[in-house]
Amino acid sequence: PSDNLFICGLPLDTTEEKMRAVFNEYGTVTSMKMLPDVAGKPDKSALVRMSDISQAQWMVENLNGNIPQGLNAPITVRF
Repeated sequence: PSDNLFICGLPLDTTEEKMRAVFNEYGTVTSMKMLPDVAGKPDKSALVRMSDISQAQWMVENLNGNIPQGLNAPITVRF
């Protein structure tokens, strides 16, 4: 485990601002990078760094495969 997370399954219209708002509900986001769109992929991905490992661990355990507040489809969250 680390404080850096890979998140995918995000809607194509996702912005960094929207993701910060969503994930700040679950802990303190210290940095975020939206990854470039991949042709033919129906979703977006991002790298999100939380302020500590325990927050990141909680997100993997509780948000992976679930729908976070503010989104309408399940996401994948992993280290």
